[in-house]
Amino acid sequence: MTPERQWKEVLPPLIATCRLSNVPGACFMAICGAFRACRMLRPITLLSFLRTEILTLGFANILLCLSLVTATSMVVNDYFDARSGTDCVNVEKDSSTLLDKPMSDGTVPLPYAKKFVSILYSTLLIAVCFLPQVGTRLAGE
Repeated sequence: MTPERQWKEVLPPLIATCRLSNVPGACFMAICGAFRACRMLRPITLLSFLRTEILTLGFANILLCLSLVTATSMVVNDYFDARSGTDCVNVEKDSSTLLDKPMSDGTVPLPYAKKFVSILYSTLLIAVCFLPQVGTRLAGE
């Protein structure tokens, strides 16, 4: 089997491992925190905050970095759980445990997961370079 075909088979389970359903909640919390911080600095309405702060490329990049950190942390967690056998131990107790754990059940080989994580982290490091201020960049690293 060619490596390209292998990637086509393991990429959908790897993307599912990212648990992208967590990203909107994380972004919502970041937006709420930014709104609260802006209100502490100056009186601002929600509408003007959305127009002036959220709809900027800088804040979009912050949300991109936050999304990458959220997704990558899920994959890294599953990788180390599969490598240590933690998820495999839980299978004896509950057979539904591995339904969303493709690394533990062997669907995704660990070297492919490791390469996927390195690609996500590389993307994150490049995105961090374009964050708007030094303080934000330091917090992102």
